[in-house]
Amino acid sequence: LGEEPFAEATAFLYSGSNPVQTGVQPGTILPDRAAVIRGRVLDQAGQPLAGVIVSVLNHPAYGYTVSRSSGRFDLAVDGGGWLTLDYEKTGYLEAERAVRTPLQDYAIAPTVALVRPDSRRNPVVFGAGAPLEVAEGSWESDASGRRRATVIFPAGTEATYVAPDGHSELLSRGDVRITEVTVGALGPEAMPAALPATSAYTYAVDLALGPELVGGGKVEFNQPVDLYVNDFLKFPAGTVVPVGTYRFGRGQWVAGANGIVLKVLGVQGGEAQIALSGQDVAATPAELAQYGFTGAELGALAQRYRPGTLLWRVPLRHFSVYDTNWAAYVPTSAPPRKSVVPRPDCPRVRTGCEILTESQALVEQIPLAGTGLTLEYDSARSTNRFSVDIPLTSSNPPSGISAIRLKVAVEGQSFEQTFAPGPDQSHRYVWNGLDAYGRPVAGHVVAQVSVGYVFPDFYYEGTPFFGAYGTGTFVTGENQRLGATVWRTYALPLGARPSNPYAVK
Repeated sequence: LGEEPFAEATAFLYSGSNPVQTGVQPGTILPDRAAVIRGRVLDQAGQPLAGVIVSVLNHPAYGYTVSRSSGRFDLAVDGGGWLTLDYEKTGYLEAERAVRTPLQDYAIAPTVALVRPDSRRNPVVFGAGAPLEVAEGSWESDASGRRRATVIFPAGTEATYVAPDGHSELLSRGDVRITEVTVGALGPEAMPAALPATSAYTYAVDLALGPELVGGGKVEFNQPVDLYVNDFLKFPAGTVVPVGTYRFGRGQWVAGANGIVLKVLGVQGGEAQIALSGQDVAATPAELAQYGFTGAELGALAQRYRPGTLLWRVPLRHFSVYDTNWAAYVPTSAPPRKSVVPRPDCPRVRTGCEILTESQALVEQIPLAGTGLTLEYDSARSTNRFSVDIPLTSSNPPSGISAIRLKVAVEGQSFEQTFAPGPDQSHRYVWNGLDAYGRPVAGHVVAQVSVGYVFPDFYYEGTPFFGAYGTGTFVTGENQRLGATVWRTYALPLGARPSNPYAVK
């Protein structure tokens, strides 16, 4: 019996009479590059979401798969690089995730939570003679605070629908839908895509015009329209709000025009008096003109917000998924390096005994008379040897850790657990010897281990570019989001099982 090649062991996913992955073009998946991406899709309540179509962006030859009742999916691809997965289901917002794929092995995609669009619809009239219009999303609330997104369309706003083929159409009206995706504990999983490494998770909102606009086009405006969000994190007035938009179909974030935090001080002559700095001093006419404020917009603020209200204001020239994320401060205190007992392929033997020094395995050999062969027992290859103690903290862990996260991936199986902080912690991980589909695995097995330290949110003051490094000046609010995680990832041998457990040596 020999070890089955990875490509053959996973070909059932896209071949045969009833494959779970359909539309794969013949010859697309090469035996020496075969890989399988496994993942899970949830709804915002954390329940498994079935029926989600998962495909690879700009690679139609891989076909697609559909999430099962467990929310899980499997997608065979050619490995050896980064691929972007696209997640779509009718009645939910789209999402994309980049996944690094190995050769002849499994990759575990980040868990994704799809979001239903906000049910609130705002009819808006467009055109040269259109009045000032206001569209509002629903109130959202979680441990970080309570907020609502509002868009103010200045009088005379014209909206143009631009189709993917370049065709454009001037719109006379539309229903504006405003959906925040960063709500609750699954907010990071509900993001349209992973953020740039230098951006801290903060807030994202999907802005759309419908319901008749379909086909992946976009809506552009002839003048800036303004997005307002209650400053639920309590950043001080005058703080720069870095802004980015996500381009579906291209798999990239694009920097947008920055916004600003303002404070409503009061009302005078029917217009809101606002502060654009932390001094609680009303902005001058010149300052208001610099940021494009009009009397009509200030009047709309006076009607909707009480004195003392802090708001984020972001100018928009088109509808998309908008992300307001400050630069992240990430501590340098990383989890401990790999320090478990290694199990090398060719371990040394301590002279005078039958104990392998590194793996602490017992070996016994029985010669077969007249054959020159031996029967060998190696405890490292027994099924109960597939366990390892993974260090989580040292005797003196870094201060400020709010939680410890552990992820283990082996042969397509994945394990995650969160621990409270504390010194000298470890976790014993036990692998059952099976792959993701319940089949025994032969040969050497290596697990991918990731240990993460979660720290409270710290933000750098905004810069002129979304996704760029901060200025070095900290900006903090009274409320926090879910914190920043510092990861250490490494490969960890679990042991080896012979292709034929009864082989003679």
